[in-house]
Amino acid sequence: EMERASRYGHPLSLIMIDIDLFKKINDTYGHPQGDIVLKMIAEVISSTLRSSDIAARYGGEEFSIVLPETTLKGAAVLAERIRLAVEKLHIPLNCKQITQTVSLGVTTYDPAKKKTKKGTIIDAADKALYSSKKNGRNRVSIFELQP
Repeated sequence: EMERASRYGHPLSLIMIDIDLFKKINDTYGHPQGDIVLKMIAEVISSTLRSSDIAARYGGEEFSIVLPETTLKGAAVLAERIRLAVEKLHIPLNCKQITQTVSLGVTTYDPAKKKTKKGTIIDAADKALYSSKKNGRNRVSIFELQP
């Protein structure tokens, strides 16, 4: 997608998502129940995306979303939509209903402004994600790549 963005001069956004305090879910309810949380949040993420967007599990409780032809503003709007949808989700675990939140980091690569490497974009989204976590979780933060 970066090559395509560079070729056509279109923006490419990246959202990194981390499930807040996920270790507590596994410790309290067990890993099989934690898997249910992962699957339900993955379904929420998938249901908000366009067919051209690419969502993937990035690590333990992290997800990433590649958004072709999406500006920073558009990616931030989508990230907030995901955050709200997860926050409203009621997850059935061991005869209880729990709620969960996520922290999100957003950045955009605009080849018209500056060519950059894949690692730089990932690092920028990751910095934004950790800013969300550091500032209280359950929020969207943006890290703009400098031209």
